[in-house]
Amino acid sequence: MTPRRILMIASEFPPKANAGVYRSVRFARYLPGLGWGVCVLTMDPRWYQPGTPTDEGLLARVPDSVEVVRAAAVYPLDWAGRLRRPFSRGAGARGPGARDGKASANGHGRGGGTHPGDNRGMLQRVKDAVSLPLMTPDRHIGWIPFAVRAGRRLIRERGITVVYSSGPPWTNHLVGLRLKRATGRPWVADFRDPWIGSDFRPIRRGDTWAGRRHRRLERRVVETADRVIVNTPRSRDDLLARYGDGLADKLTVIPNGFDPADYADLDPPPAARRGGPRVVVAHAGSFYGKRNVDGLIDAVENLHRRGDLAPGSLEIRLIGALRPGRSHEEARVEAAGVEDVIKLTPRVGHDACLRQLAEADVLLLVQVGAPLSVPGKAYEYIALGKPVLALAHQGATTDLVEREGLGLWVAPDDVAAIEKSLVDLCRQFAAESRRPAISPDVRDRYDGRRLTEQFDGVLREACRNAQPVPA
Repeated sequence: MTPRRILMIASEFPPKANAGVYRSVRFARYLPGLGWGVCVLTMDPRWYQPGTPTDEGLLARVPDSVEVVRAAAVYPLDWAGRLRRPFSRGAGARGPGARDGKASANGHGRGGGTHPGDNRGMLQRVKDAVSLPLMTPDRHIGWIPFAVRAGRRLIRERGITVVYSSGPPWTNHLVGLRLKRATGRPWVADFRDPWIGSDFRPIRRGDTWAGRRHRRLERRVVETADRVIVNTPRSRDDLLARYGDGLADKLTVIPNGFDPADYADLDPPPAARRGGPRVVVAHAGSFYGKRNVDGLIDAVENLHRRGDLAPGSLEIRLIGALRPGRSHEEARVEAAGVEDVIKLTPRVGHDACLRQLAEADVLLLVQVGAPLSVPGKAYEYIALGKPVLALAHQGATTDLVEREGLGLWVAPDDVAAIEKSLVDLCRQFAAESRRPAISPDVRDRYDGRRLTEQFDGVLREACRNAQPVPA
């Protein structure tokens, strides 16, 4: 019998160390035990962009039986930026009013009534016209030709049975789309995050060239793939609302989870916790854009100012919050004068991070502006068995917290509610000698081995019912 072989298209793969790598690593780790030969097509580290986080230790999680093939990449947007710089400097030197300094905000300078913002707006439109095609669907678009060429060779030489792509980056799905059309192999597209439905990328929903382009690309992927995977029920409902119930037959929800092997060297999840004078709350990961802890910092500042927190009763550890190019949290903590409560530390390796989380009493989860998604770290928190405090607006994250009894959640901008939650936690931990852990049944539901079995079922179904390539 010819062995089944899968080609996994995952540009996010070790030694990259961002959140997108872990789902693909889990599948690659446990599929061989289910009878699959695994070949991973990913990006060559020599072509990572500057500042890409890496962790060589993650490579140890990939079994020797898994073949990892790495393809080069280029970044057209970066090239365009280098070419544009001389022109941008020239435009700045000759901006409105630069010649005689008489242009004013009401347009009565020598420019004959032209508002300075008009030229800046025109320059921005020109820049957008150049840059948007070079970063749609994302800035990894320059990986496509190299990945497609390598993928076609691997399908031919390795006898690939099925192709799988994991996005974001959405470039991975475009590689899968081209390989499906070129070879006719069954193809499974995995949406780890919403493509169109993310609040972080409103441009994708707008009536602009970029918005229309993103929607066309998503439609091609969803309609051409033999099976589509999402990781929350809300993401499933979002796709069904956009493409109709006809998609339901090939749409499957497989949540994120955790790899039990990552926790083998940690103490087992505690069934109880002894009361003590200090509650340690820990969060793993960086912050960006709207995803921040401003409300939490404000709450701690207010409690500190009013004396509602006993000295030494609370410590909040933000592991990985200190990173190059991001000083927002550090500045806010210093301005609030709560450095003795909120501790910010640089990023550490995944194993070290898990050990620090295991030492905490409560694990902090932050989800802002993404109602369809759940942060991957939520499942690591489940593996650790600790109660969760989620700062999230109502959505997929709060659904998980409520459904599985993980802890409590409050809106990230409801400062009064955050204050009450922190005070209640301190009182509970001081008063109670024992505290329940997350149910073992919940932990079992998100075990990566069980989720890989579900994934195996989707792959087999795709192979049995592969649809013809659209003309």
